[in-house]
Amino acid sequence: MFLTLVTLMSGYVCACRISDVVIAQRWFTRERMTKIGTLYFLTLMLIAIVCARVSASAFVQWLLAFAPLAIFALVLVWLRLRRAWTFRKYFRETLTLILLRMKAGKSFRHALGEAIRESPVRWRPLLMEIRELVVFSQQTSSIGVSPLQHLIVQEFRAADQTPHAAVRRLESFRERLRLEDDFRHRSGQVLRQIRAQSLLLSGLYFAVLVFVARKFGIAAHGKLFSLSIALFLMGLSWIWMGGRRWKWKT
Repeated sequence: MFLTLVTLMSGYVCACRISDVVIAQRWFTRERMTKIGTLYFLTLMLIAIVCARVSASAFVQWLLAFAPLAIFALVLVWLRLRRAWTFRKYFRETLTLILLRMKAGKSFRHALGEAIRESPVRWRPLLMEIRELVVFSQQTSSIGVSPLQHLIVQEFRAADQTPHAAVRRLESFRERLRLEDDFRHRSGQVLRQIRAQSLLLSGLYFAVLVFVARKFGIAAHGKLFSLSIALFLMGLSWIWMGGRRWKWKT
């Protein structure tokens, strides 16, 4: 039981360090990380109760203690990616609102301020941070700024410094985002189809592998089996991991 508690507390300390890094990088606010950390702590307490009532080996206890830590880190990454994608879709609406205000005769900074005041509460701090990076470019730190935020700040700075061409530049920026989102949507559909086919082929491959192994034996053809499995795993890894980083030419 003591070993279980020590292992659980070690995982909790690691989660606290990860949370500090996440807050420092401004992925999430401290309030949201407090809620996520509380849920993680309650999960660890539930695991401790289960381990106290059920006898388990040291390896199982270690796995139960650190598996939630891995899930915790993966959930944070997934939430950040989901948040960035959701903000990207919402930002196009904000950019349209800014353009409407500017076409009505208002300056860029005034239109941006009105768009921030009318934005949902969840996006207001992020938009305010972007405005600070635009207005106070020399005094404000850009730590934790995502590539999309960096691009937005660059375009907004250019629009702020060239008022005579601000509307045209922001319209071009909005069209660029629209085209990129449309292309990502189409390429994502193709990638999902390829991955679905890879899962089907994986099932067929392992079925054939089991049949051949039972028919001819693994010991007599160990090198061929090893080479086949290695090549198959390399191809499967490229489909699920390498294909995401492939740069499509448009």
